[in-house]
Amino acid sequence: MNALGNALSDMAGTGNTGGLITASVMIAQGLEAEAPASGNASASRRLLGSSAAYRMRTRRLLLAKMGGGADAVAASPRLGASGLSSAAGLSQRPSEVEPQGADSLIAVLNASSINIDTVAAHAGGLSTAVQTMDSMAAAAKARFSRDKLHAVIRGCMETVERVARAYVSSMLPAQGVECITREGVSLSLQRLTKDATSVDFASIPCTASLPNRTAPQRVAVDPNASPSGAYGISIITFVLQENWLPPTLSHPRGVLSEGVAGIIFGSAGSSSCQGCVSSRHLLPIDSAHSDSQTLRRGLSAREKEAALKGDGVKCWQWVSGDRIWNSDTCKASSVAKIASGASVMCECSSGGYFLATYEPPAYLWFTGNIANMVEVGRYFLSSAIPIGFTLATATVVAGVVIGTLRIRILVRRFQAFAAYSTYTWTERFTQTLSTLELSPEPDPTPYYAARAAYIARKKRDAVSPTAPPGATWPPPPSAPPGDDEG
Repeated sequence: MNALGNALSDMAGTGNTGGLITASVMIAQGLEAEAPASGNASASRRLLGSSAAYRMRTRRLLLAKMGGGADAVAASPRLGASGLSSAAGLSQRPSEVEPQGADSLIAVLNASSINIDTVAAHAGGLSTAVQTMDSMAAAAKARFSRDKLHAVIRGCMETVERVARAYVSSMLPAQGVECITREGVSLSLQRLTKDATSVDFASIPCTASLPNRTAPQRVAVDPNASPSGAYGISIITFVLQENWLPPTLSHPRGVLSEGVAGIIFGSAGSSSCQGCVSSRHLLPIDSAHSDSQTLRRGLSAREKEAALKGDGVKCWQWVSGDRIWNSDTCKASSVAKIASGASVMCECSSGGYFLATYEPPAYLWFTGNIANMVEVGRYFLSSAIPIGFTLATATVVAGVVIGTLRIRILVRRFQAFAAYSTYTWTERFTQTLSTLELSPEPDPTPYYAARAAYIARKKRDAVSPTAPPGATWPPPPSAPPGDDEG
């Protein structure tokens, strides 16, 4: 590994980019599952028999060295095809492509596509670019972060578009439509006649096999805007399973269409128009997954109904060289219910890449509340008497229950107070009684003797004359007759 690194460093240091690419292509072929029939077959078998970790280190080293030579590849037209082949060879096994080498590989792809001419594109350059994009998309989807996935898809898409433009520029209308299909990407290429006014992509095998899915639909062409010459404009269509840098959805239950549809004009004959480019897109409004495959609360029946009316549905366009998706140049012309969700027809004013989104409109909150209030009002009016009787009965029962509880509380308080008062009086009476029990019993004889004397005196006073002052009563007895002297 050290010897290989030193050799590659020497090539890069001396500016021998061609030798670096040639060596990378040979080593990349050795990492393939099928070794070449001659030449370095023995080395290929040894590389293929090595461990996966060793092969990954080898790919990482090659990508790092080639990434440093991307500027030289872009500056040399003769290195375009070989650079594209080396990048394709290093990405053949997605499981062995690491995130660290993705940036270097994308740099090599873009540098190589700048110098791809018509001959190289027809000689396998376009097929190689599409295959590389499919391999890199599989690796990024399985092992890379979401931001890295978007960067890989976008970088590969720019490469494939450049090579496809070079390919279609030499096509003739008599060749018809050519299709290139891989697992995650599908292309169609054709050259129109001079008097062609429209193209319906539903009749093209590349897109006809995708009913109700995201795909190009139709293009209207102005014959007067066609380039000078005997033929009309050239058109390239794309159908991608993955998107890149999608619009940010403010609503938590927003829905993003599956994949991206692209319609690219391969020559300068395209012009701006109103709705001349149309595409259809699948909105999975019945799914409980967002674009990041995370669970979210599904749309309500009213929100789905609004989506089918086109309320909250937007169409977006990405033109090569842009940095964000734009919704000002497209509109949603129709929305139809299908088994897997909703099919949106987008009409745009120029070629590019297209997708659709849906966010529940704000008025659903107000209309939903009004509808609920109306339903409650109807229910109340239809049941006014039962509701009134129920309320009256509940009031009476509540009054009886509360009154009973209140009376019980008062009785308990009275009983407690009475018991306390009785106890206090009994305690004091007991103390007084004990004092009485210890005192002697009074003798009534003096009382009755005094009372008898008093009554007798009163009687004598009532029958005796009044005595003079100083006289005593009764008078002393007088002497009997005959006792006088003389």
